[in-house]
Amino acid sequence: GISTPAGSGWSGGPPRGGKLNYPGGSSSASGRIASGPFAAFGSSADVLTARCHGQRLTRHNGVALVAMLLVLAVMVGVTVAAATAHQFGVRRAFNLDRAETSMMLSRAAELWALDWLQRLDPQGAPAAANALGVLAVMPLLEEYGVRVEGQLVDAQSRLNINDLVLATRTAAASEALAPDAPPGEEEEPVDGEESEEGTDAAKRTAERLGRLIASRQVPEALLAALRDWLDEDSDTRYPDGGEDDFYLRLEPPYRTANAGLGRIEELLLVRGFTRREFERIAGDVVALPGPAPLNVNTATPGALTSLHDRIDRYDAQALIELRGTQPFDALTDFLASDPLAGVDLPEAHLTVRSSYYLLQLRITRDGDWFGTTTLIESIPDEPGRIVWRARSDDLEIAAAL
Repeated sequence: GISTPAGSGWSGGPPRGGKLNYPGGSSSASGRIASGPFAAFGSSADVLTARCHGQRLTRHNGVALVAMLLVLAVMVGVTVAAATAHQFGVRRAFNLDRAETSMMLSRAAELWALDWLQRLDPQGAPAAANALGVLAVMPLLEEYGVRVEGQLVDAQSRLNINDLVLATRTAAASEALAPDAPPGEEEEPVDGEESEEGTDAAKRTAERLGRLIASRQVPEALLAALRDWLDEDSDTRYPDGGEDDFYLRLEPPYRTANAGLGRIEELLLVRGFTRREFERIAGDVVALPGPAPLNVNTATPGALTSLHDRIDRYDAQALIELRGTQPFDALTDFLASDPLAGVDLPEAHLTVRSSYYLLQLRITRDGDWFGTTTLIESIPDEPGRIVWRARSDDLEIAAAL
């Protein structure tokens, strides 16, 4: 007889015929060892072997299969990384090529603007602009999928914010270094010294800016903060001004410029100027490096209405139509025009010719576009000078003159 462990499910001796009956009615040991009385000796994978396609499968064959899968995964990863790097390289080269083409075409546009300005006769009739201050629209440039549109704008068609203080400084320095002074006896500029001409120009600019911001519903208090930003001292114009003691408490902190604006967008750094206030006056103001009287032949409607309380938008539109027919040869012609009848307007800080111009470009490639602006200074009897170039994503190109 065969003795069996208690509770194994076997009873008695072997059945007739010498076969053992396993639990569940099966006479096969291969499927029952893992759960039968020999479970204590290990799993079926440790005890049994099977035959598949005539080959004997062991644990070593499983390790080799896993190793092959790992090698395959590594090869796939390396291939994908190499393909991705290649695609990035191709895209980078494509972008560099387009950027170089864009730069080449923008430089060509600058040459067109310089040539256009050089053709202006300093002694001839002044150039007139439309209501946006646009003097000329550039011919379309298109090359290798890059499209360049542009327009030339008279920068002095707008109020130069820097003249709030710049006109005073420059005039004082010019008087101190007057050409008629004896050699070796030139006087150095004195801090705080102001000339009558410079003071008058700064005063006129302040008055015009005051009228402009009032007509655009911008708080007049911003003018005090702007003057504190531009002037050289550290004295705050209370209660609305701001010097370093105000800006250093901001997050992040920064200092006042105590100098002229480099670009008009710097207004957003001045106390009280938000995007809303900036957009309301941005089309009628500019930041130029030198004193720049307002050109009445190219002035925008907002700049014209800022000249006097009695000039409204209808008068400004009449002046624009009048100069479109015949530009004003002299300020006396402008002051004697019908729209200004009865208006006591002084000639101070006005002109009929300009020295600063803005070349505005819109460059389109691959369906996307960006804008650039170039400030050009026109010098009589000399080639024009590029003052600065800058990116300008919010640029709008006028459809026509």
